Amino acid sequence: MRYEKTSPPSTYPVTTTEARTHCLIYGSADDTYLDSLIAAATRHVESLSSRQLLTATWAARMDDFPEEIELRILPVASVVSIVYVDPDAVSQTLAAANYRTDIESPDCPGRISPAYGMTWPAVRGETYNAVTVSFTAGYGAAAAVPETYKQAILLLVAHWFENREPVNIGNIVNTIPLAFTSLMAAEGWGTYA
Repeated sequence: MRYEKTSPPSTYPVTTTEARTHCLIYGSADDTYLDSLIAAATRHVESLSSRQLLTATWAARMDDFPEEIELRILPVASVVSIVYVDPDAVSQTLAAANYRTDIESPDCPGRISPAYGMTWPAVRGETYNAVTVSFTAGYGAAAAVPETYKQAILLLVAHWFENREPVNIGNIVNTIPLAFTSLMAAEGWGTYA
């Protein structure tokens, strides 16, 4: 399955002011640079955690219908549509009554399967991306994003702000125990039933 963010959020979970406060920066001279660090840190945290922090629309594409579709960008908020290419090469939208969803837990992948008594429709063979599931994922607004993700973003921003080169020469460097790695591990969804 291939994922594509089709409608990203227009803001980030951490504001420039929050980053300035965390980094002990007084004044706005570095705001543009901080904003780029916030964007990069947010992307890094979302990628590591398979999470969408602020609500966005995604497309999951596959070549055929599996027995059960599993949406692994968490938390899944809603399934917008399922579009497929039928055997006559015509794009069709599957009626919502023909499938059921399980998107109750923000910590488990969303699941989609045929409704009771139904089967998936046939798709045109040997067609890449014949099935597209559009869905929304995310916690909503920044206020709803768990603090561990915000703190992980702030730790990355501060680290990258202070260490602008990939190598640190001439300094004794120690990692801070229970920092970024610990925060990310605390929010992992791991195995599920």
